[in-house]
Amino acid sequence: MYDVNASVPYKVFFEVVDESTVSDSNFKGFTEFLIDGIVLANFLIFVVDLVLHFVNIVLQVVHELQHVFIAINFSIVH
Repeated sequence: MYDVNASVPYKVFFEVVDESTVSDSNFKGFTEFLIDGIVLANFLIFVVDLVLHFVNIVLQVVHELQHVFIAINFSIVH
């Protein structure tokens, strides 16, 4: 059987990855910051996509109205 406590690197490794040190470490803060940034970016992409969707609808309506006005003008002229 291999004794983990007999090896110094493993002992140091297990001391570094102790729960009390990980919960207060900068790594946890950085990952939370990174996840918050990803969530915020995802929300902003959603909002921009929604705005562009409605702009597209407005432009399609304007385009169809142009066809209507062209047809009206063509019928008046001829």
